Amino acid sequence: MAYLRERGLYNSLYDHFDRIGCWWCPKQPLKSLRALWRYSPEKWAELRTLERIAGHPFKHGYPASELDERFKAEFQKELAARENARAA
Repeated sequence: MAYLRERGLYNSLYDHFDRIGCWWCPKQPLKSLRALWRYSPEKWAELRTLERIAGHPFKHGYPASELDERFKAEFQKELAARENARAA
């Protein structure tokens, strides 16, 4: 990454994703989907639209609507933990 940064070619999406060319790939890990949900809400919305059009879950066993709720809950826990750490 240092090589790319030195030449002005670094893409900041790599700060949140292991691979950036496959945001819509159903085989990506939940970690990548979580990053997509958190850092690229427009792509997450597009993914949910594609799922509705397809008529089946985007990722086998993980409908985007369920992931949306899961990621929201995880994020809320993360925020609460930060607040508790500050208050301590």
